[in-house]
Amino acid sequence: MVPLVVIDELDRHKSGAGQLGERAAKGIQYLEKTLVGGPGQPVTVRDGVTLEVRLDPLGHRRGGPDMEILLCAAELAQLKPGAGIRVLSDDFGMHLRAQGLALQAMRLPAGYRKGGSGSRRLSVVRGRSGGE
Repeated sequence: MVPLVVIDELDRHKSGAGQLGERAAKGIQYLEKTLVGGPGQPVTVRDGVTLEVRLDPLGHRRGGPDMEILLCAAELAQLKPGAGIRVLSDDFGMHLRAQGLALQAMRLPAGYRKGGSGSRRLSVVRGRSGGE
């Protein structure tokens, strides 16, 4: 599940210079190509794996991007207990906030880290445990 705030962040950076701009543009291109069912509709990307965008609820006032991602993960964890919900980020503060919400956080693989070190945020992922 990708919170809409993540797509907004990618859109904000896609025209930027350097590696961040390139990766944001590639991310947006992938999402545009893959999400053919429309917003809120899960799309199967491979066996047992779906991708969907979580739209902001009507009347929702956004907080900071990190907290929006964590709230989405917490909501999904409540809706799908045992589904292995994880927050994917290389941001230490994000990991601490995730732990505070009883969410599991994972570090980004080295190849996806900005400049080889810390990257801000990516998304909410759902593991394969629990038959989901």
